Parts: sequence; C-alpha cells; structure tokens
Amino acid sequence: MRLDLQQAFLGSQEAWERLEVTRKSLETAEEARRIVQEQYQQGAADIAILLQTQVGVTAMQTRYAAAQYDYLTALSNLKRAKGLLGNEPAAATTPNP
Repeated sequence: MRLDLQQAFLGSQEAWERLEVTRKSLETAEEARRIVQEQYQQGAADIAILLQTQVGVTAMQTRYAAAQYDYLTALSNLKRAKGLLGNEPAAATTPNP
C-alpha cells in the first residue's frame, strides 16, 4: 500500500473514531441538560445550573460540527489518495448569461 494512501486511510479511521466519541459526548451533555431542565421545572435546580448545562451542550455541538468537518476532510483526502478525486479546482457554478 502506498504511504500516502495508508496515511489517508489511517487519518479517516482516526477522524471517524473522534466523531463517534464526540457524538457520544454530545448525547451525554444533552441528557444531562434534560435532567437538569426537569429538576429546574420542579424547583430542585437553579437557573445557573440549567444555563451551565446549556453552555455544555452548545460547546459539544460545536465540537461535534468540527469533528464532522474533520471526518469529511479525511474522507476527501482518502479519495484523493485513491485517485478518485482530482486536484483540479471546482468548476464555477454561476450560470452563463
């Protein structure tokens, strides 16, 4: 296996694993927010804790979006290494007058 292809393959595997870990962390943060929101509605948690869990969810959403981007970039690199994706710039998508 060519070195660039092997590196691209490993990079895509690592990016997938990071994406899965981040997805699970996001699910955990969302569940924590749900629990705190129920506690808040019952008067068992204050607004500061609720807002803190929302900040945590938002941070995880940002990390998840970054992990998705990294994974798609890694897949693109793998396709390029396999010769399935050219190096030419994308064609203009504006219609001709």
